[in-house]
Amino acid sequence: ECVWLPHGCSEEPRAANYDPDAQGGGVCFVPGCRDPSAPDFDSSATFDAGCKQVARGCTDAAASNYAPRAEKDDGSCRYGGCKTPTDLAYSAGAHFHDESACRGRGNCTDSGAANFGAAGQACRFGGCTNMSDPAYSPDASFDDGTCGLSLRGCTSSSSANFDAAAAVSGGGACVPVFCGERHRRVEAAGQGVACVPHVFGCTDERAANFAAWATADDRSCAIFGCTDTRSPSFDSAATVSDGFCGGGGGHAAGEVVVGCMAPSAVNYNSNATQGGAQDCEWPRGGCTDSASPTYRSWATVNDGSCYVPGCTRSNDPRYSSNATQDDGSCSSYSGCTNPAATNHDRLPRDDDGA
Repeated sequence: ECVWLPHGCSEEPRAANYDPDAQGGGVCFVPGCRDPSAPDFDSSATFDAGCKQVARGCTDAAASNYAPRAEKDDGSCRYGGCKTPTDLAYSAGAHFHDESACRGRGNCTDSGAANFGAAGQACRFGGCTNMSDPAYSPDASFDDGTCGLSLRGCTSSSSANFDAAAAVSGGGACVPVFCGERHRRVEAAGQGVACVPHVFGCTDERAANFAAWATADDRSCAIFGCTDTRSPSFDSAATVSDGFCGGGGGHAAGEVVVGCMAPSAVNYNSNATQGGAQDCEWPRGGCTDSASPTYRSWATVNDGSCYVPGCTRSNDPRYSSNATQDDGSCSSYSGCTNPAATNHDRLPRDDDGA
């Protein structure tokens, strides 16, 4: 009696469901950190197994709220400066007034200033005045249109170099995603394109083992009929003989063995001499993860329909590292979502009109 080898993950030894004895073609589940901002981010991970937590805060020793124990800057640094518009050291970008930074009134003698040579005026310099912009200049007296240039990038979510943080398209051409023969393109709204392994099965609707859940054909399709070219009933579309060709080449009386004659079936019988689709049992696609709401106990091949609901926003108190699909359970944060505002918050929050 033959033992049917199941489909499974046989290509990635790091996968949680790695099976060296499997035929291949199954989905591999590689655990790892999926947060791009984490120090141990793993781009090859297919589900989140937790990330290393880092202390966040102001890492600039020149700032008034410098946090020496912070490992990663969170953009909260605050700087003092002279807020007197007529002062030579006037700084429009200062967070608070620092009298010690002022130098008094005088003529602008800096040739690089916009008002060089003006009497009784503080020098004025152009630059980006948006503190949330990477190009922000604390010495700028007025905005000269340079804000947003550093936020240029590929805004096409179907590209390999899609930049979710980019506000304006530019900074280089978008690069198409090529996934190869054993993977397929999957696009998630607002998250770009990813390559995920194909779910292999029979994709020919004429076959008895047609699998609607398959994303790529594995040449296992079983179309029953006469495969003997000498027979009048020869069927050129048939891939599996049903033993009923007739007209010669048959079996002597008493030698007929009825059974499943398709090698791709679960109950394939190599001794069978006659049989059709009704005699075979086929692999069934569905979710094989019991932790998923879409779990199907009868499924023998994972078709990629599994998911774990939860909060997928890594900076949220309700974040679940096991969740693969956001269910709306994340906390509701509010803030300014306008990139042109000085108090723009780049975290994915709801706008509160501030």
